Amino acid sequence: MENLKLTADISVLPMYAISFHDDRKTLDIEAFDGELTVSVQYDFSRIPLQLSAPVERGDRIEMVLMDHRIELYVNGDLRDEEWPYGWRLFRKGDSFTTNVKVECTEYVEKQWEQPAVLGSFENAEGWYPGNGVFVGDCMPYRKKDEYHVLYLKDRHHHGSKWRLGAHQWEHISTKDFQTWNIHPMAVPITDPEEGSICTGSWIQAGGKEYLYYTVRRDRIKPAPICRSVSYDGYHFEKDSDFHFVVSPKYHAGTARDPKVIKGDDGLYHMLLTTSLVEQGRGCLAHYVSADLEKWDEVAQPLYIAPGQD
Repeated sequence: MENLKLTADISVLPMYAISFHDDRKTLDIEAFDGELTVSVQYDFSRIPLQLSAPVERGDRIEMVLMDHRIELYVNGDLRDEEWPYGWRLFRKGDSFTTNVKVECTEYVEKQWEQPAVLGSFENAEGWYPGNGVFVGDCMPYRKKDEYHVLYLKDRHHHGSKWRLGAHQWEHISTKDFQTWNIHPMAVPITDPEEGSICTGSWIQAGGKEYLYYTVRRDRIKPAPICRSVSYDGYHFEKDSDFHFVVSPKYHAGTARDPKVIKGDDGLYHMLLTTSLVEQGRGCLAHYVSADLEKWDEVAQPLYIAPGQD
């Protein structure tokens, strides 16, 4: 699917730009009462992905359509995002019914290594990024004299990507609990099939930093345990060669929150929440590894909830 960029200057209000293909609305841009709304249709659902932002006459809007992310800019500022799944129905060359000029061009996503520190803020109590982004599921980690917090970037209060969440791991740290540094995103969504990067944990071994997490695919498919790796603790890359799913005795779609620790026995232990198929009870599945590469299932869960899910 080609990446596209749509641009338009709001010369009139209300404004509209609507595209159809085979008698089906594929993209809808509307602005009135100071609010811009963009709806993009995919074959995954009859319900379109929707983005919005406040606007006024004279603003310039840009819409970037990629296979794994949609971005909405107003006057160069990112105001909203969404994360697609499936095939986008709008294509370059589709005509618009519109009262403003809309340009559609191919878009090339720029790739560059970000600096370790992107910015800073004071006092994390009550802090959140703002602009429609909230903080979820903080994951603390101490590395020498730095205290790190990974958290789930939550836009639209879990409503993104048709309520699959589209969560990603953001990263902040501090040395004094007063000034906090903002680091590059630790685990972004880079594949349309990633419904959400779920909560997990951080562990260091052999000069590398490992992040372990499960990936919600959709509401039916198994959620694999995956990981990202870093050599400096600030720039992480997904390990495409590493992933596994829980055994058939567990509901693979419910696997969440892998916690990896090193035990007194010298082995690495992974505990993750899931549920037993036959008993219908939530549990903590238990896996062990000598090298963080090959993981073996312990026959019995570490814990089984007393009641059913």
